[in-house]
Amino acid sequence: MVDRADIHGKPLIAALLISLALGNLLILAYDASWPVRCVAGLCVSYLVLSLFLHPRQSLASDPFAMHVVARVMVLFGYVLSCLYVSSGVVRINDDLILLALGIGLGSVLLADLLVLFVPLPPDARLAGDSTSLEARLFLLLFAAGWLWRAYAFSRGLLYGTFIGTRLELTGASNIMGTLNSLATLGMWGCVVFARRSRWTIPLVAMEVIWLLATGSKGAVLYILVPFLMVLFQRGTIRINGRFVAGMGAILVLFMATFVVVHGYRVAVAKQVAGAGYAGFEASEALTTIEVDPNDFVLIGKSLTERLNLAERYLLILERDEAGASDPWYGQSYLTAMLWFVPRAVWPGKPSMSLGRWFATEYLGWGEESRSEAGVTVWGEGFLNFRIIGAILVPGLWIAFLQLIYSLALRRGRWGILFVASGYLVMMNSLSANVALPIAGLAQLLLILLFLRVLIVAMRRAARRLEVRPVG
Repeated sequence: MVDRADIHGKPLIAALLISLALGNLLILAYDASWPVRCVAGLCVSYLVLSLFLHPRQSLASDPFAMHVVARVMVLFGYVLSCLYVSSGVVRINDDLILLALGIGLGSVLLADLLVLFVPLPPDARLAGDSTSLEARLFLLLFAAGWLWRAYAFSRGLLYGTFIGTRLELTGASNIMGTLNSLATLGMWGCVVFARRSRWTIPLVAMEVIWLLATGSKGAVLYILVPFLMVLFQRGTIRINGRFVAGMGAILVLFMATFVVVHGYRVAVAKQVAGAGYAGFEASEALTTIEVDPNDFVLIGKSLTERLNLAERYLLILERDEAGASDPWYGQSYLTAMLWFVPRAVWPGKPSMSLGRWFATEYLGWGEESRSEAGVTVWGEGFLNFRIIGAILVPGLWIAFLQLIYSLALRRGRWGILFVASGYLVMMNSLSANVALPIAGLAQLLLILLFLRVLIVAMRRAARRLEVRPVG
């Protein structure tokens, strides 16, 4: 780990000046009103300065900490989103945008205050564990997951988020997703428990390729960022110039694969539309990818839409600020306690996701569409407790994510495995309602607890066999 004393002095001053300059240049790049620009500039300055000067978890000490990731999401997905809306993309009053910026800043201030009370994880987090049995078990899970993928692919049951599958049409998409995730969990287990991280690189590469093949535009970030987090916790990498250069290379690779996957998704959709699932051939789709240089514009547009958290919240704020609907008073959070109840047992179980409701109610998407849109933690907080909820809920949630991160890292390799496997869920949780990430993390925790108990039982059985007397 990097000591806080190492980040003071000229490198810190240079980082502060560069960060503030870039932040204010981003603000000037938007054609927003000057009041919105000034308040957004205040928000950017606070986010950047406090990121480096926070007394508990600074950027230099752990760039993968959840409160750091949340601040990046707030910067790009909330503050810059407010500037994007104020530029005239959506007709929303500037007074509401200024109110939203104040609420966003208030939620981050609350999170910063609460994080002061979150315990710091120890420096030595991977020492002293016996890992050979765990590594073999997770390698077996990885192999089992890939055998299922090979079978599903050969049967035309392509798993992906951009296209329907036969199993989805028969209502068994959850089964398919669970079996598909075996390989991902196995990969993370190998990365964490392997004595040498080098031999796990092919497994990581296979996982990235699979996500790209199934149409995930963010595959590079989804896998490589948690992978770097694990290497950081293992002490394999440090925060220096090479780390910054590596992150830059990952961003370049992400942008390149983003455009290629977009073309691949279009090619797959055309092929399935013409020949159906039975006639799907991945090799043919790969050879018919068309990449237009203008498609690189899609990167900014798609990322803006994906990270446009403030616009979704502003739509709720605009409609409901005058009391157009009654507050929910926490009802939407209660669904997080129902995730373990099978829908076969309770057919009328309320949906944990508010995405479909928000898409039809606020965005006007048709009922025939199966797509969802994240309501955001700010939007859900406002729907439940109005402005107070829009400040309290995100602040509490960001601090809670940091608490999960810190406590998990205190549990050694198994805790790091939990963080790596759930990193994407936690990273994207600000864009959804709270029940979804709670359910996802709870399910992951139960799976890891089962595997942990299995490992302990296997070790005890092995010891009994070793001490059993001969004859």
